[in-house]
Amino acid sequence: MYHNPPDILADTLDEAKGIEDVYLVIEGDYGGVYSLIAPTSIVKCNQATLSELVFDIEAYGGGSIEAAREGGYITYFSKLKVGDRLGWETEYTEVTEGISLSKYAEYLRPYVESVLSGNKIYAEKNKTILFKNRTRDSAR
Repeated sequence: MYHNPPDILADTLDEAKGIEDVYLVIEGDYGGVYSLIAPTSIVKCNQATLSELVFDIEAYGGGSIEAAREGGYITYFSKLKVGDRLGWETEYTEVTEGISLSKYAEYLRPYVESVLSGNKIYAEKNKTILFKNRTRDSAR
């Protein structure tokens, strides 16, 4: 089933933690791509760190640095089921039990996993390696 957009149940991580079966959704590129979908149960970082991750995904994983600076992304929390697809028939991100990334953000997986797990030291190491000499165009 395609959702576009799903119902928003919470706006912050703290609000979402109290709701069962809720997923973090990061919509980037001014609504053009569902960059990341993950169950909130696996999100161990805090809201501030999550905000940094959202910026990085928008800047390097499907949007652009300009769009990230302009706030061309939305983060929200929604009730979804494994197998749901967010997007359109040709461009969608499928909901899984773990972290789902758009094809543009897939190369960021080690960084995203380390940030969401709350492992800040590993996250910074991954960020340095992944983003060195990378731009949006070179990621595609």
